[in-house]
Formats: sequence, structure tokens, C-alpha cells
Amino acid sequence: MKTDLKKIFSISGETGLFEYVSQAKSGIVARQLLNDKKSSFGINAKLTALSDVSIYTDEGELSLRELLIKLEKHLEGKAAMDHKSEKKPIIALFEEIVPTYDRDKFYFSHMRKIIQWYNILQKYASLDFVDPEEEKAEEEKAEQEKATEAGKTDKTEATSKVKAKATSKTTAAAKPKVKAPSKTKTAAKAK
Repeated sequence: MKTDLKKIFSISGETGLFEYVSQAKSGIVARQLLNDKKSSFGINAKLTALSDVSIYTDEGELSLRELLIKLEKHLEGKAAMDHKSEKKPIIALFEEIVPTYDRDKFYFSHMRKIIQWYNILQKYASLDFVDPEEEKAEEEKAEQEKATEAGKTDKTEATSKVKAKATSKTTAAAKPKVKAPSKTKTAAKAK
């Protein structure tokens, strides 16, 4: 099953990653990937969807999804080193995977966090991600089908209205028109 990074969250003050389960009265219910425990988080919880995370490079921004795919390819689908490992091997790993990362904006603490997320997703979810472009195309297709169905309904309703108007005109034409006698003629007859 593909992992939808729009539904995977990092929650400030909480360990690990969480998957959206449902809406709650005053927030959301999410399942922690590490232990499968469900918890609810209020509207004041600081949630960050992994789909919204990116890193700075010399060419612009690189989405977390693309970075995780590069990481998985480089590691051949295996787990990465522990995120609490020595600084040099972690930095060396990122220099190999994304040699153009912005050294002024992408810090070692960010690298450690991404290694941690990668290992959690690799072990408890899937590194096969929902492609946002495919998802967008599917949503557009569904909307188009809905519009087509609505169009068919509108056409059916319009056809029914046209038929109803035609029927009322036919009925009106079939009725003989009776002319009310003029008052002058009626008055003349009365004399």
C-alpha cells in the first residue's frame, strides 16, 4: 500500500510520526506509526504534514518525497544509520545524495530528523509514496466524471422541461378559444 505523505504528520513535542485517522470535535485522531497507538490532538497542536516539508538546494527546493526516494535508492531499500549516529557519516550521506543542498539553510539537525523519518517509514509504513501528480490527475478525472453525470442529469431535466412546455402548448392549442361576447352585442340583444 502506498504512503500518502499528506496524511503522515510530525507533531511538535511528540516522538516519531503519526498517520491521520479521522477528524475529532476539536482536532484530529492520529495513529503513531511506532506503536500503533491512537491519540487525539487539539487544534493547538503543531502538526506538519510530510508532504509540506522540503529542503533547500542551490537549484531551489527539493520535496521530502523526492529526497526520501533518493535516499531509498541510495540505500537500496535498507534502513539508514541511526539518526543519533556521528555527525560525519550523516553529512557524508547527504553530500552523496544531494550534493547541492544549501549548507546555510539545511542543518545537521534537519538531516538527523530526515534519517529518523526515513527509518520509521521504511519499517512501519512504505517508501512507495502516493505521487501528487497522479493523485491530482485522479481527482480531476473524478471531478470530470461527476460533472459529466451532472450534465446528463441537467440534460434530462432540461429535456423534461422542454417536453412539459411542448405538452402545455399542445394542450393549449387543442383547447378551442372561446371569445367572450362583447358588451355592445349583449346590450343590443337585451333591448
